[in-house]
Amino acid sequence: MKKTLWIIIGILLVLVVGAAALLSVDFNRLGKQAYYAEITKSDHITEDKDASGVVYKTYHYKLPAYDKNGNKKNAHFHCF
Repeated sequence: MKKTLWIIIGILLVLVVGAAALLSVDFNRLGKQAYYAEITKSDHITEDKDASGVVYKTYHYKLPAYDKNGNKKNAHFHCF
């Protein structure tokens, strides 16, 4: 009975720790460097329609970005 109880507690502990890690860690950001940019205006805007006919805009940007040490890198990105 004691052995079974400790196995159940161990499994529950692993599940709780795993769930906490999945909720708190952004796995897409691991090992990536942060850059900072000031967005003043969009280079160009495109309008598209989704499958249901709703029109949405996409803003495209090309601008300089800097890391925490002031090193410059050209950034290209878009947002909806």
